[in-house]
Amino acid sequence: MKKILDTNNRPKGCQGADQSGQAVDQAVNTDVVSGASEERNPVVWEDDKCYWQDEAGGETVDVNELLKDFVCEDSFEAMQQRAGEIGAALAATIHLGGKQTELMSLLTALVHVSPTKILLPGGRRLKYGPLQGLIVGESGSFKTTATSDLSEHLGLAELATSDTTTRAGLLYRVRGKDVVPGLLPRNDNRMVVIDEFHKTRPQEIRAATCARSRGVLRVDSCNSATFEMQTRLLCIGNLRHRGSRGLNGSESISLADLDAGILGTGFLEPEDIRRFDFAAVVGRVGAEAVRPAVEPMDMARFSRLVRLYWQIGAQGDDDCIWSPAACDTARDVAAALNERFETPMLPLLGPDSQDKVLRMAAAAARLMPTETDGRIHITESHVRWAGFVLFQIYELPTNGLAEIAARDRQHPDDFGDDEMEALLYDLLAEVPEIPTILNLLAYRSSITTGELAVKADVAIRTMGTRVRFLKQIGLLTSHGRAGLKPTSLMRRLICWEMKQFGKVGKEKQKGSVA
Repeated sequence: MKKILDTNNRPKGCQGADQSGQAVDQAVNTDVVSGASEERNPVVWEDDKCYWQDEAGGETVDVNELLKDFVCEDSFEAMQQRAGEIGAALAATIHLGGKQTELMSLLTALVHVSPTKILLPGGRRLKYGPLQGLIVGESGSFKTTATSDLSEHLGLAELATSDTTTRAGLLYRVRGKDVVPGLLPRNDNRMVVIDEFHKTRPQEIRAATCARSRGVLRVDSCNSATFEMQTRLLCIGNLRHRGSRGLNGSESISLADLDAGILGTGFLEPEDIRRFDFAAVVGRVGAEAVRPAVEPMDMARFSRLVRLYWQIGAQGDDDCIWSPAACDTARDVAAALNERFETPMLPLLGPDSQDKVLRMAAAAARLMPTETDGRIHITESHVRWAGFVLFQIYELPTNGLAEIAARDRQHPDDFGDDEMEALLYDLLAEVPEIPTILNLLAYRSSITTGELAVKADVAIRTMGTRVRFLKQIGLLTSHGRAGLKPTSLMRRLICWEMKQFGKVGKEKQKGSVA
């Protein structure tokens, strides 16, 4: 018998939080990894077979038998079909159906099984291993049912709402001489689902962004401490937009129509959204999505699979076995995603998009393994499928990400006089104060929302709505304490308006005399 995992080490959940370690063990969920069971080896090889000691059931499970329902042929077509079957079975478990709910269920499963440590060829390890996803949508989109309820069926993730997402609730609090870990570090190597994420205050989200990027929370105070924070995270929120329709009066709501949704300025700033590996905007679901005609997932079996992966990851054995062409394919997939969807306004992609593809591919290799030895064998097909599912998310009509990216790439010089005039008249319909804003920005490099509100003689909340719209259509950008800065398109519009003003004024004057 050959041991492949060593459980003699204490869990890495929090180093320095408590000298005795007792308070730490109480604060950290240890039902997957427990420092008390020093002699236990959860996964062992015997006679060329891999066995796993299931803590919950107290029995030894043949990993080959556990994985056989999920093992997939090493081809993109087979994985595409298997992913559809898994998504449909998971959705059926919570009595839902339809492409959208199946996609949300599949994304939930991918976050559950994502590895915490990803070692790339050449020895580079990703700073952060597990997936972190965001799903936002209108009421009636079944996003909570397809994510939180599914996680509750598994009984493994910690469910939370915005009521617990203060800085102390998310990260840590000091109690006497102890630093008590919050929701995210407490669930190192586990999973957290946060519902009503749109109610979380922006400053609380920003406070956690740095630690989420590094996978480690360092507390620098009189009671310094370090917490591992390789936490799988799925956030669910509602859209926030003007009225019941999109900004253009259409029934469908997309990223381009959001008032203070995924774009930030009240919900998520670009630096916060960059941390998510994917973000899906979903719409309302019709009655046909209820009671699907497929067999539900065997949740006991799937729960065992998730616990197996979590337990392996807790022991530091998440190293990946990459096929020769996998990383090169990830580079090509990331380039294709950037070419179609990359935009500074919504930095879901960009320079780190290849790492996001690799994380998604590693999760896919666990959900649809090609081998049955409990290790992560990532093939070129897994990478191609990871790119496919990201394309599928961002091509949703409710996302409109390609439309935003194409608009942002349009150079100001592409706008002629007719386009500029049409843009100005469209702006007047949405932002009546646009003449004042243009006049102020003609002589300023930056300005604040408060200054604009005072000069335009409107309430600051009203001006905030106007500013969010101008940011969405690519005329203003946020620059921290500097406030708001005009984009190159806004500068072009200002120059065009100043150039045309005299001519327009004379025409109006002639018309009035006549």
